[in-house]
Amino acid sequence: MQMKHEVVLPHDGGGFTLIETLVVVALLAVIAVMSAPSLVAWHVRDQVDARASALLSTLSYARSEAVRRGARVTVCR
Repeated sequence: MQMKHEVVLPHDGGGFTLIETLVVVALLAVIAVMSAPSLVAWHVRDQVDARASALLSTLSYARSEAVRRGARVTVCR
């Protein structure tokens, strides 16, 4: 009976090295840090728009109630 010896050669180009992966992670972190202020500003603008819309709907409702009742209507906080 004869035994076969197989030579295992290293596999080239099949994946990413640790350094390449760390560079990509670092770039993603830099992009996330740079985009965070604009996301915060967008969130604040969205909150202001929502509150302005709520105020407008409250004033419209108060106006319609004043017309329906034929009396002065006061909007309180």
